[in-house]
Amino acid sequence: MEKFFHEIKSIIDQELSLINQKIKSTTYLEILKFKLIEKIKDIELKNSINLDKDISDENLYEDTNKKVNYKVIMSKLPKININSSIVNDMLIISLNQKTMISVKDEDSNKYVNFNLFPNSGIVLPHNTLCKINYLKNSIILEITLEDKLVDIEKIEENTI
Repeated sequence: MEKFFHEIKSIIDQELSLINQKIKSTTYLEILKFKLIEKIKDIELKNSINLDKDISDENLYEDTNKKVNYKVIMSKLPKININSSIVNDMLIISLNQKTMISVKDEDSNKYVNFNLFPNSGIVLPHNTLCKINYLKNSIILEITLEDKLVDIEKIEENTI
């Protein structure tokens, strides 16, 4: 189990350091999603895990431009998060089970349903209201991104 967490952590840290620092917000997470799915699908342990309890492994990656918090969640029992408000931009990747997500449409005030199948993901922008349903024995990767520099204009240094 520790080997699985260590492999996930090293893959994520490597990919986070390789993405262009000028890319921000949900675009950054979309790029990360495709890179991670390609690398993580090769890890074999996730298909043979028998859970006897819920396990969560949380890590933090931080540099001058962003703060990325990522968590691997292994859930023995089904779990439903109802009416969750996304504080920071979030990427959810389902690693071994189907995950059901309902996102509230602000215009119609109704929920739109999405199914995440194994090795797929979705990026949710901040201030999104959603319901997330994890199935039994699911392994989920949740990544939240907080941009430290919210000013998108070019920052110039003053020279004398």
